[in-house]
Amino acid sequence: MQSKVTFKQQDKENMSTGVLDYIHSNVWGPALVKSLGGARYYVGFLDDFSRKVWVYSMKEKYESEGVKRHFTVKKTPQKNGAVKRLNRTLMECERCMRIHAGLPKAFWAEAVNHASSLVNRSSSNVYALIPSDERTKLKPKSLECIFLNFESGVKGFKLRDPMNRKKILSRDVVFDEKTMPMIKVKKPEAKEDVVGTKTTITISPSRVFGDSPSMQSIENVHKVVESDTEEAVESSERES
Repeated sequence: MQSKVTFKQQDKENMSTGVLDYIHSNVWGPALVKSLGGARYYVGFLDDFSRKVWVYSMKEKYESEGVKRHFTVKKTPQKNGAVKRLNRTLMECERCMRIHAGLPKAFWAEAVNHASSLVNRSSSNVYALIPSDERTKLKPKSLECIFLNFESGVKGFKLRDPMNRKKILSRDVVFDEKTMPMIKVKKPEAKEDVVGTKTTITISPSRVFGDSPSMQSIENVHKVVESDTEEAVESSERES
């Protein structure tokens, strides 16, 4: 039986090792409403290595021509999944911000540009290499920091050292995209296996209703059950 071919998470030939080695791109549009500048499209660029985003509005689709492109088969958006997810993120942010601000649809291009700025400023954990002249042989070679942004005019990353509360500029970094900054996951402590014991609790009707068969409140019933349960558990623990 024939079925669709599964998609690999990432082609080895497209795995980047540096900034701007490989760019994901996609054109979104046409918008039903023109922007304030007359745009009906936007083209988004996503750097595969740094995950930095660039967005440019366009009046016509042909304005995106002039770059070397890798085409995908029709109806296979999975092959360009990185920027497809980016489009979804940008448009959901655009919609939420614009509607919350009470702005008309013509502001969609400005909202998309602002959403891309928010994506670029999303913090993530990085490990910056400590220069050899600033560390001893017994100290760690890397420093855990928070990625802030790209420093304008500098070929490096702007980082935040949370321990020393200072800004760091470095190009020798390793991104940890699986861990959010300032959030430490506490690993569960190893515990010895405990064999469970079954405790049978028998509650006499007279304990609940007393000598009178009249209906009692649910609060009184709960108190009696909890009291007898605690006594039974304590007794079981003493016996074990």
